[in-house]
Amino acid sequence: RPKTSVMREQGEAIVFERVIVKWFNASHGFGFVNRPDNPADIFIHISVLRKAGIDTLEPGMELSIVAGEGQKGENVIVVKK
Repeated sequence: RPKTSVMREQGEAIVFERVIVKWFNASHGFGFVNRPDNPADIFIHISVLRKAGIDTLEPGMELSIVAGEGQKGENVIVVKK
């Protein structure tokens, strides 16, 4: 099931926030984004992008995302352009 569906069922608010693409490697299928006021990296995977109809990202692009905690830190779980 989509993570956003689980979040809704658990009563969690789905809040999109603006981030800026730090870098993205399309051949490896992942990259990192940052919040404008926070240099901490947030992992983004190509599978999340494809669900939003996005094929690739360029450094400096702005996105709206929902981030969640993963095994290795924050990662993007939902994205929209």
